[in-house]
Amino acid sequence: METVQPKLSELLGEHGYLIVNRGEMLTVKKKSPTFIVMAVLSILAGIFTFYLSLVMILDYRIILLGFLFIGLPFIYERWKYPNQITFDENEKSLTLKSGLAYSQKLRFDDITSLEVDESVVTSDTSPFKDGYQDFIYDFKLIVGRTKLKLINVMFRKASDDEIKQIASFFSEKLQLKTK
Repeated sequence: METVQPKLSELLGEHGYLIVNRGEMLTVKKKSPTFIVMAVLSILAGIFTFYLSLVMILDYRIILLGFLFIGLPFIYERWKYPNQITFDENEKSLTLKSGLAYSQKLRFDDITSLEVDESVVTSDTSPFKDGYQDFIYDFKLIVGRTKLKLINVMFRKASDDEIKQIASFFSEKLQLKTK
């Protein structure tokens, strides 16, 4: 059983990720309770709107609005970054879980490569001063011709060493062949 480097665990921890190692299964979790709270509030608003439309108004547009509120968290979770990434060494598979109900399981053999996109966002504070820069790194898995979101991290300065460390960790866990 191999352990995760403490520096990597600390680095991902700064960005809201927690690494849990359970023998042959390693899980990277995103600590974000705000999505769950917003999803529950949206579902409750949808149920209330649906109930109100059936009891008092009985208008098809209000009923559709209730269904939209209920379905919004389930629709949105397909396009967001996964909140749980599980590496299973026995099955040689990766499970990406987003939101409340969406889950996708991939075999290591199906994943061709790992891609890191860097984008720099600059904000101006005044015309006489340099603005702040945020360096946003998006990690994506290449499976065939599709790109799947893996994680997203942001730094205040260019952090090539940290990004290389995160990329090598995921490449090693996914057993990717480096060229």
